[in-house]
Formats: sequence, C-alpha cells, structure tokens
Amino acid sequence: MTGASGTLGGRVADRLSAAGAPLRLVVRDPARAPSLPGAEVVAAPGGYADGAGLRAALTGVDTVYLVSAAEAPDRLEQHRTAVAAAAAAGVRRIVS
Repeated sequence: MTGASGTLGGRVADRLSAAGAPLRLVVRDPARAPSLPGAEVVAAPGGYADGAGLRAALTGVDTVYLVSAAEAPDRLEQHRTAVAAAAAAGVRRIVS
C-alpha cells in the first residue's frame, strides 16, 4: 500500500496488519513508516511522480491500496504515473 506514513494510510495499514494481511508499505521516507508486524517497508523517494521507483517497489504485488496524492497542480498526472507503474509491475488490482 502507498501512503502508510500519512493519517489515512496509517490507519488502513494498522487495520490490515491487525487482520494478519501481508503488507508492503511503499513510502517516500522509510523513517516515517509505521512499524507493523510482518510489514515490509520499501522506499519510493520520488513518490507518485517516480514511475520507475514505484514500478520497482510494486513488483511482486498483486493488490495495491493507492492513497490519493496530496493536492498539487500535477496531481492527476501523478496518479496516472502511479497507475501505469502498478500495471507495469504486474499489479492486478488497484484499490483507491
């Protein structure tokens, strides 16, 4: 999942972890990622604008929970880049 270091993403990650779901937390800054049992933390320092970084971080993932990016003039393009990276990584399902 993305956005696990934020308020919404952190709450979702916490609940998924409590339910025993395997998690890969894709974050820009690993130091800000929540410490959850069984969660793997993977850095994508460029965020949603970094297609190559996201593709690498999402390789091997079947489903991704994609938390919306922060408000920005290029927010739509960031989301398009994130979705394209997920598809290129072989992600089969995107939840947003």
